[in-house]
Amino acid sequence: MHIRINGLVKIFNQVRQQLAAGIPPSEMTVFRERVQHVIAQVEQICRQQRGTPQHLPAPSRNAYNYLKNLDLENLPVNENPHNTQPPAGELRIRNIVGTCELLSAEMWDHLSELLTDERSFARLHRTICDNVADIEAVARQQNLTPAHLPKPSQMAYCWLVFLSDPDNFRSHLAGLAIANRVLNRLSGNRLEKPVQIQFSNMRYIYRYKTYSDHIVLRCSEGLISAPENVWTEILQRFFSRRRFSHKLLDEFVQTAKFQQIIAEMDGATEPLQSQTKGQVHDLDAIFERVNNHYFNGKMDRPNLHWNEMLTTGKMGHYHQLRDTIMLSVTLDQPNVPDFVVDYVMYHELLHKKHGIQRKNGRYYGHTGAFRREEKKFPDFERA
Repeated sequence: MHIRINGLVKIFNQVRQQLAAGIPPSEMTVFRERVQHVIAQVEQICRQQRGTPQHLPAPSRNAYNYLKNLDLENLPVNENPHNTQPPAGELRIRNIVGTCELLSAEMWDHLSELLTDERSFARLHRTICDNVADIEAVARQQNLTPAHLPKPSQMAYCWLVFLSDPDNFRSHLAGLAIANRVLNRLSGNRLEKPVQIQFSNMRYIYRYKTYSDHIVLRCSEGLISAPENVWTEILQRFFSRRRFSHKLLDEFVQTAKFQQIIAEMDGATEPLQSQTKGQVHDLDAIFERVNNHYFNGKMDRPNLHWNEMLTTGKMGHYHQLRDTIMLSVTLDQPNVPDFVVDYVMYHELLHKKHGIQRKNGRYYGHTGAFRREEKKFPDFERA
């Protein structure tokens, strides 16, 4: 049984943004009443459908639990609400979106080569990393960050950051290969125009556009881990006028695999009103505790921030190029004990320590040395 309530995750994100900026004293009462009203509405809708909030899909369920567990009597206060940073959109860099579209087309056109030739893979991966570095350099020159980009450019930048991780880039190409295999199986010689499949950071699950000589099917990056039966549902529309069910696709986008990828891209830019202190856990305190206890205080502090999206599987991520650790806001709840957040921080700091190793043309993050040191964490099995 699943109960769907549209907009609950969006409300959660808005609440998180308000908490990160601090609540002006004059808005405290309105903020509390809004959160309480949302909680009451969710519970009422669930009762009407003879269920409970535990019957919500995982992202909505986590959003509800977060709001339900908020300490509304101890909210962060913003005494200077007009003293804010420059808004998103202040940083203008041309052609970020266009560059991403060209890269997507190149991945599709040269897919076989990228999957089999390590030099081709390394060349395109370096191009992606160079684009990330160029964007960040321009932002630094203006004393801004990529979070100040307009939303379309910011989403394109987050996509590039995601692919700058070599494991993610390989997963991206593997996802294209699965989609291509299903496309070839379904099409035979029945396609009047060739179909080009692209993955990108987008709010829709997929969209397609017909041109004079080809069709572009643009899909959410979260679909790189989709199995063949999901791709069969997506691609059948090009070979029949019948209306097909999207049951498998609808179920897949609720899975941890899909949500983790979206969350990782969302966490690629540090929020404009970022703070390491959450409602329950403080990232600075967690880092100091873990660093002193397990690394003898010798680990340099990376950039730390909470992501802005609830996750159900992957709870942390270390980005080597940007020396940034992101922890899932799902952990910032009263029912999550210290040893769990300590373990996630420890795991990500091990990624910082060991880096990415290359062996036989492949990149590995979880090496034997990494795994051996990971098991030294006292509560490894419980965490």
